[in-house]
Amino acid sequence: MKMYALDGECREIKESDIRDDASCFYWINMSYDDKYMLEKYMGVNLYTHDDCISKLEASKVEFYDKYTLLTIVSMNYDAGKLSSENIIVFLNEKFIFTLCKSPVKIIKELENDFISHKNSAFFSTKNSPSKLLYYILDKIILTDYEIIIKLEKIADSLELNIMKNASKQFLNALIHLRHQIHTLRRSVAPLRYIGDDLITNENEIFEVETIRNFKNINSKIDKLMLSLESLVQYTALVRESFETEMANKTNELMKLFTIVAMIFSPLTLVTGIYGMNFKIPEYKWEFGYLYVILLMIGLSVGLFFYFKKKNWM
Repeated sequence: MKMYALDGECREIKESDIRDDASCFYWINMSYDDKYMLEKYMGVNLYTHDDCISKLEASKVEFYDKYTLLTIVSMNYDAGKLSSENIIVFLNEKFIFTLCKSPVKIIKELENDFISHKNSAFFSTKNSPSKLLYYILDKIILTDYEIIIKLEKIADSLELNIMKNASKQFLNALIHLRHQIHTLRRSVAPLRYIGDDLITNENEIFEVETIRNFKNINSKIDKLMLSLESLVQYTALVRESFETEMANKTNELMKLFTIVAMIFSPLTLVTGIYGMNFKIPEYKWEFGYLYVILLMIGLSVGLFFYFKKKNWM
């Protein structure tokens, strides 16, 4: 568990340093084992929220008299694998608590940015827990954008490989990519309702300036969804390209089989004729066998050059 006091700068503190000071607010980032802090400082009934704390749920907002609860799904893409984890946020006018089952990348990045003062824009105006919530949501949206860009690059690479040589391994990769995109879409879609709910400000915890920021979040979420839908459509086009290439390969193979069958059909006719149980004059020829062989070779070569001339081969 880490505690921070934010009052124009970010300082890591101990629990004994928490004061009833209107000039700053406190950010407490903790694991599920430290959730007793919620009851101590915010009067949260832990039994009421046990499900949302212990289970992986979709992103949502719940308003209570003295605090606001958010469940946010944070996505991570690493080594070709897409994973998700819940970030539980409790906040009021004085405190913001972030609960994570295990360390989350975006929370670590925010901690480092605030401690090292890299995020100077946050400290340039009045700070509040709701403003920090805005930065968390903004970070999540930015991370989702980065994942979409990575998936787009994979889709581009698959399309190029399919054009060069369509094979089953690319189909398996494409199916895996589509599964990842749909998983991402399932996690991103509920964010649209979070933006709308935050703007309503039912318990009036958020400041007017922060509500304007939440409207900006709504706009970013809409653009994120458009990018994601574009990626879904692009993946469908890549799938169609694969199916087209496979159909073309099948047609080429059938064409080859047809040409081979057409070349051997006259040879089969010749062998059928000379294999009949009738008296055939050629049997008495001294070079009858050679004549038939040359006839069959001539037919094969003639048909071969005929197909070449017609560009059928």
